[in-house]
Amino acid sequence: MKMKLFFKYKLILLLFICNSITSNLNAQSSANINDIMMQAFGWDVHNQTSVIAEGGLYNYLNNRASGYAVAGINVLWLPPPSKSLGGTGYIPTELFNFGLTSFGTEAQLKALLATLNTSSPRIHPMADIVVNHRGGSTNWTDFTNPTWDCKSITSTDEANKVVITGVKPCGTPDTGEDFNGARDLDHNDPQVKNGVKEYLTRLKDLGFDSWRWDVAKGFSASFFGDYITASSPYSSVGEFWDGNVNTLKSWINGTGGKSAAFDFAMYYNALQPAFNSGNFSALSGNAGLAGQFGYADKAVTFVDNHDTFVLSGSFVNNNNIMKAYAYILTHPGIPCIFFPHYYGGTYKKDGVTVTYSSNEMAINKLMGIRKSNTINAYSKVVISNSSTFYSAIIDGKVAVKIGQGMWNPGAEWILNASGTDYAVWSKSAFNPAPVVSLAPVGATFIEGSPVQVTITATDDKSGSIIYYTTDGSTPTAASLFYSAPLSVSNTIT
Repeated sequence: MKMKLFFKYKLILLLFICNSITSNLNAQSSANINDIMMQAFGWDVHNQTSVIAEGGLYNYLNNRASGYAVAGINVLWLPPPSKSLGGTGYIPTELFNFGLTSFGTEAQLKALLATLNTSSPRIHPMADIVVNHRGGSTNWTDFTNPTWDCKSITSTDEANKVVITGVKPCGTPDTGEDFNGARDLDHNDPQVKNGVKEYLTRLKDLGFDSWRWDVAKGFSASFFGDYITASSPYSSVGEFWDGNVNTLKSWINGTGGKSAAFDFAMYYNALQPAFNSGNFSALSGNAGLAGQFGYADKAVTFVDNHDTFVLSGSFVNNNNIMKAYAYILTHPGIPCIFFPHYYGGTYKKDGVTVTYSSNEMAINKLMGIRKSNTINAYSKVVISNSSTFYSAIIDGKVAVKIGQGMWNPGAEWILNASGTDYAVWSKSAFNPAPVVSLAPVGATFIEGSPVQVTITATDDKSGSIIYYTTDGSTPTAASLFYSAPLSVSNTIT
């Protein structure tokens, strides 16, 4: 009789890189000025074939968590975890329901969070907090799990201006911008205040320890400060979508300086004109939050995100994408990597389709250079040129040139990363630690019909050799040599 068995195999691997250059990642500081973030999803990531093949996003990320730790990622920003309308999580209905979503089950989420929290070095799981607005369970205004009444919705919500199903909102006026996609929550209302604090407590119980705040323009900054004080996250960043650097600073100040903000000022006023239009002089000033005295550790720099990627001015040319990463990964601020830029794929939103190439190896190299040279949010930048191209030296340890033109920092510098119209040097040779991956990580098979398993290592040097064992012992150079896919059965450990 044929039996269907489910198994997860574990292969112990030893990877030798046949060259004399080795990586030298410094130990992480307890302060998050050294951090690198990754937004671990795109708008419709749940529709990606590679993600579906591994049982959803939570499984996909769990299977790669060890690689993120090796690459130098410190904070992994995950999508909204609560039950919601639609597939993306941004119209939550039941905040306290972490069951089946487009990204996986609650059990899969807990497994991912446990892996991140026990990785070495630790990767901090960041939850996407959507508490500016909420969708009803059966009509416009009926909120369940938790149950909130009409006082939880602002009196200025559009539900008071049109014919609706459900009770009319009866809260106080909104303290921020109106959001027309769902009901605007009244954060002056005790049931909302206490409910949000309970929500954050439950997220911490799941394993999250950091917050990304959606629609930070939606209610007063002081409420964010209150929620952060109550929940004590490792890190916090708000989506205050505004290109005015002074407005960003004002919002941060309004939280009591307790939250960072995404650096939309840098995105609009420096990165887009420099790398999409060739106006490198845009990089010479302090257009971004990261260039403001006292705010660099509150500036999360980024190249694109799940909202901006389909808008005019977004980065769709792969060469421009990598030039932008060469900049943010060598400069002050807390840089954030975008999942579609890292893995590639085709993403859709609002009738727009964008296809990306994978830049995993190139981005890993830039992250490794940043880490090995301790470049951080407050690193010092000395600009050499910002006319026909951009060049600068950071902390006297890393040099970067972006754009066409001849420039190098000197004979004592070693070129460690380069691509189309960008180059990065440091004072010592660097080679990023390879990331070893197995595919598939787990599978269902018919007894007597083993599964073929492929092992790959991302490395930019030729001559990589993988040795492995299948009995739980530590590999040596005398162990089995990987040269072709393995045949794995239920006897493999």
